[in-house]
Amino acid sequence: MKKTVKASDIRKMVKMFDLSEEEQFYLNDIADDINDERKMASYNTQLTFMMSPNCCTLTKDRYNAIAAILLYFGLQVQKEVGPRFNETCDSLGQILNAAPRWIARIFRGMSYANPRWDKKVYVADRCGLNTLELTK
Repeated sequence: MKKTVKASDIRKMVKMFDLSEEEQFYLNDIADDINDERKMASYNTQLTFMMSPNCCTLTKDRYNAIAAILLYFGLQVQKEVGPRFNETCDSLGQILNAAPRWIARIFRGMSYANPRWDKKVYVADRCGLNTLELTK
């Protein structure tokens, strides 16, 4: 079975975003869920649930692991689609088998209210803008 999130990707994310041991644990757990749920409907996957406002177990470490996955794969997607917010979220939704609207929600949270990620993510999606700039 072909994996979406490979072990080499996980090692690159850990190094690129300087993830802690706890964040690394959640990253492995989330990657396993993504790989196991590739055939499920995107609105029924564990990743979609964890990004939704209904999730009551989204700890700081788990949030940072999700943010690392989105930023890592978002950088790859933007090489093809450019800095377009909606297109990046849709493409990430297809790759990670997750709901694009919850991906957009996490990106907004990363850019507005999170000192760890706000320098890496810039979102301009108001007043007709459709911009998402991601940096390492």
